[in-house]
Amino acid sequence: MRRLALILTLLLLLSAPAHGQSPNADQLVALAKQRMAQRQLMWPPGRSAISALKQALTLDPDNAAAKQAMGKIAQRYLTLAHADLAKGRRTQGHKRLKLARRIIDLGYGDAAALAKLEARLQRKPQPRATIRPAIPPAQRAVATAPKSHQAASTMQTRQDATPPAPQKTGADVKQRRLLAQANALIAQHKLMWPPGKSAMSLLKRALTRDPHSSSAKQGMAAIAEKYMTLAQADLAAGRLTRARKRLNRASRVVDMGYGDAARLAQLQARAKSGGKPIAAARPRKPDTPPASPAPAQLVAQRHPTSEPTTTPAQAESPSAQSGRSAHAQITPMFRGKPPTIPRQQAPAVQAPPPSAPMPIASGPLDATLIPKAAIFTAMERGDYVTAAQGLHYYAIAGVDEAQFNLAVMYDTGKGVAQDYNEALKWYRGAALQGHPQAQANLAALYEAGLGAPQDPFKAATWFQLAADQGVPMAQYRLARLYAEGRGVEHDPDEARHWYAQAAKRGFAPARAALEEMAPAPVGAQQ
Repeated sequence: MRRLALILTLLLLLSAPAHGQSPNADQLVALAKQRMAQRQLMWPPGRSAISALKQALTLDPDNAAAKQAMGKIAQRYLTLAHADLAKGRRTQGHKRLKLARRIIDLGYGDAAALAKLEARLQRKPQPRATIRPAIPPAQRAVATAPKSHQAASTMQTRQDATPPAPQKTGADVKQRRLLAQANALIAQHKLMWPPGKSAMSLLKRALTRDPHSSSAKQGMAAIAEKYMTLAQADLAAGRLTRARKRLNRASRVVDMGYGDAARLAQLQARAKSGGKPIAAARPRKPDTPPASPAPAQLVAQRHPTSEPTTTPAQAESPSAQSGRSAHAQITPMFRGKPPTIPRQQAPAVQAPPPSAPMPIASGPLDATLIPKAAIFTAMERGDYVTAAQGLHYYAIAGVDEAQFNLAVMYDTGKGVAQDYNEALKWYRGAALQGHPQAQANLAALYEAGLGAPQDPFKAATWFQLAADQGVPMAQYRLARLYAEGRGVEHDPDEARHWYAQAAKRGFAPARAALEEMAPAPVGAQQ
């Protein structure tokens, strides 16, 4: 019974209201001021100054201290927003004005000051005025001196005055900031992802600001080098799929003109062969003389002689319109004076008889180390398979002539199965090194849509590079693009100019097209 009585007594005590435990309005205001001192104005929810003041006003709506504290919180946010706008932090100022608006809408605070700051936020920021350096007295005297004495004063001023230190402009600061952020992202392996916030995105923005920035170009080359290094490690570990993905990303950078194109081509060939390393040439002992004299380098030209091989009728044929008339003929010639026969009488490659099918390599093309003289001899006797294997080795090593000749073989189907994708790849490798014929043939593939989607803009770009180096076919095709307005703006004067340049070099289709065009206006001729 005693235990039961004790339990009932405890229940009665717990259920009775606890007098003095619920705080009054003055205590809540004091708690709010304490939180205001700790800068807990609106955060955390339920334990902030604004929460305590709202409870006090609920208990006592006429509490002057609570109303005054609410106005102080609103004024605090207005002061912080004013400082943010003065320093150009518009986003932060906008957030603080929204918090002040929440209090002023309840009827506490300075609504006029809030409206003034909101109107200031709506106005566009004014650019800061640049302070020009003061002109030294000596230079000011030169500016006001008579012309007769100005030269002597200028010479004296140049000797006396010290050169001013270069000032850092806002553009230079932004450029250095972009480069520093890009280097940090490269160190973090954020090369191409996420889009817009990667190292490549920042470097592109830096190159847009300054196309000649050596630091930005080195950063792009570092991205390509990093992808190729990772791809090489993947190939060594047998991860072919991952290696091909990384090589594709490296190719995107190399195609823009940054990075080692020769190393990329070698790794791509290794990935295509299943990850097997390409056999390298054995180093020759320095004391051992060479086994054969230095072989003549191989050159494949579009027109072996000065006379063009394309007639006006061929230029108007469907094959010429589709871009096939631009593709090169494989004609090996000596660079310089041949030992026995003159340059114009260099033997052309003799194709096999029509009855016998031309031999081609079966399966993937192997890269075989063959002396250049042996490649030339193989092409003379019509052994294009051996020649293609030798050219493949030198093409992987980055020799532009070998890349161009191998591309021509893939383009025409001599020695290898016809493959426009491979032709475009090797044309591009040689074109990036400045090979004019490769640039012209690459443009022809882009124009015809062979090996890649049809792209008149890229065709015009590569035709322009080849035309600037004096390739008549490229000059003629570039003029035709200007005349038709494909890939470039329609410009008859520019078309007439390039037709005339090709005609000067004996290109018959350009001469015929120039005769068909209307005569230029008198002002244009002058």
